[in-house]
Amino acid sequence: MDQYYTIAELARVMHTDEPSVRLLLSSGILKAERCGSGYLINTDEFSRFGILSSRKDSRRR
Repeated sequence: MDQYYTIAELARVMHTDEPSVRLLLSSGILKAERCGSGYLINTDEFSRFGILSSRKDSRRR
């Protein structure tokens, strides 16, 4: 399921800082589609980083 995130929200969900998120996005390690001022990210992508669910996606459980 795709969810919309800003850089700050991604940093919070991934338990890291904004520069690290920007690096992951620019290098293509974190696959995301640019959408306005944020990014559309498939929440399954988080499992690659050891994050099982995001705050926004907690209703899927």
